[in-house]
Amino acid sequence: MQIPEERIRSAKVTVPEPRTKTTEVQTIFRESEAQTDPFSPEYSVDPQNIPEVLNIAHYKFGSGLPASMIEMDLIEKMREYKAF
Repeated sequence: MQIPEERIRSAKVTVPEPRTKTTEVQTIFRESEAQTDPFSPEYSVDPQNIPEVLNIAHYKFGSGLPASMIEMDLIEKMREYKAF
């Protein structure tokens, strides 16, 4: 594949750097408007078949998450109780 001669010449031309630039920075902080609760549709659950994820849904960061050995033991006990 041949590159046209004019593209090669235009690539060799140096463009002076502007004196000022506009830049943007993304931080770990978010705007307060973005910190909303996600949409959670209404649902109903059969009392005889409660999904496991609903049993641990109350865990939140700083309150059970990230899960330590204590929380892992609680989850295992919950599974054993359900199996019993």
